[in-house]
Amino acid sequence: MEVAESFEKCTFQKGTTIIRQGDDPSSDYLYVLQAGLCSVTIDGERLPEPHGTLGPGSLIGDIGLLFGTPRVKTVETE
Repeated sequence: MEVAESFEKCTFQKGTTIIRQGDDPSSDYLYVLQAGLCSVTIDGERLPEPHGTLGPGSLIGDIGLLFGTPRVKTVETE
């Protein structure tokens, strides 16, 4: 319960870039998608399904935070 209580709710409009490939993760967040869909691209190309679409329960930004590396993909709301 303590982990869930530390979350902050964010709402994004359609077409919003949540993370951008190459960005530094040091001051960013890990997102858990509660509702809606997001598209995933690498080098401007959408990933093939099922990896090109994220739905509720998906994590966004986990790789950069876990490994301290720049963002490996761009995730945008649909």
